[in-house]
Amino acid sequence: MIVCPLCGSSAPLRRLSTLSACYFECPECRVLTLDPSLRLSREDEKSRYLHHENSPSDPGYTAHLRKALDPLLVLLAPGMRGLDFGCGPVPTVSVLLGELGFHVENYDPLFRPDEALLNDSYDFITCTEVVEHFFNPSNEYQRLDRALKPGGVLVVMTKVYDGTFAFEGWDYLRDPTHVSLYQPQTFEWIAQAHGWELSVPSPTVRILRKSA
Repeated sequence: MIVCPLCGSSAPLRRLSTLSACYFECPECRVLTLDPSLRLSREDEKSRYLHHENSPSDPGYTAHLRKALDPLLVLLAPGMRGLDFGCGPVPTVSVLLGELGFHVENYDPLFRPDEALLNDSYDFITCTEVVEHFFNPSNEYQRLDRALKPGGVLVVMTKVYDGTFAFEGWDYLRDPTHVSLYQPQTFEWIAQAHGWELSVPSPTVRILRKSA
């Protein structure tokens, strides 16, 4: 029996298979979980991330990140402090926000694993193209909740399967590091479970505000 790694449901999971991957859909929270037998080792996972050419000097990448940062900025006040959760090998969000006067710490379990940062609290947290890599999403969202101040804001950027295109052709399925994929109902479940207010400024961005 496979237990949902997000909501803990033991209800039977629906199997969704393609030529390159196999996912299980939870009927409760609708998260899509990669078959654990297909997960990469931590070493192979890290190696794939090192091949990503993302940096503050790449205008295409910074323009992409601004899709998440622009709706966040309208919610921030001067002097607020943030955390980039899953900053990767070359932190970029902290650079972009630093140029605007915000201090942002960088955390990444593979590249900047300073767990002490997660014991602090922040006005905002960014997760850009990170949540799809969560092996244990329940634990990760609990950690994010603890690190958010009351009234704090979590911004998540990830592609979402909304049923308007063929699942088998989804580009996210071609990346073996994508172990937890989301549907609109999944974020609704996450918001309700943590008492967060959910807004959707664009198809790939979710804003989750913690109750004050």
